[in-house]
Amino acid sequence: MVEISEKSRALGELLAKDLGNGRSSYTRYLGRANARLRNFHEAEDFVSDFYLKAISKAGLYRYPIVELNDRQLGGWLNCVFRNLIIDCFKKRKEKCFQDVDESLYEKKAMEESLSERIIRHEREEKVRREIERLPAKYKGITILYDLMEKTGKEVAEITGEKHTTVRGRVSISRRILRRNLELVGA
Repeated sequence: MVEISEKSRALGELLAKDLGNGRSSYTRYLGRANARLRNFHEAEDFVSDFYLKAISKAGLYRYPIVELNDRQLGGWLNCVFRNLIIDCFKKRKEKCFQDVDESLYEKKAMEESLSERIIRHEREEKVRREIERLPAKYKGITILYDLMEKTGKEVAEITGEKHTTVRGRVSISRRILRRNLELVGA
């Protein structure tokens, strides 16, 4: 069983007492928390946490809680409340910025990937059309070397050409493709 100190018990009794005009301290702090947090359920949780924090910290307070008058106790509770609200907003702000950064990054990545895919697809189509327009001696080598990603030696073995001839034709076909794609606007 958890042992409650005398200070904590006294503070709990003071928190539970009626403040006059039918309002308890709980209602008062709930209203203040709701006004600042703008979410009733979050405000209820906050006030519960506030009460627990205040009761647990009562034993650490340098003056005996029992000897404080209502005004002094209210000042102390208001400081605890204010500090907890500030902490809550700091956490909320950090989480908010973290969520915003993550969602913007994800959204940007999705948009970029979609737009990049569309651009890449259009560019590939233009390149394929221009490869089809190449003379036969360059077209086969370009398809093997650039599209099928074969090495120069592999292309030489497949076509029966010398390795230096394959490299020369790849270079010439790329130059032709670059010039034709610039004319097309790709």
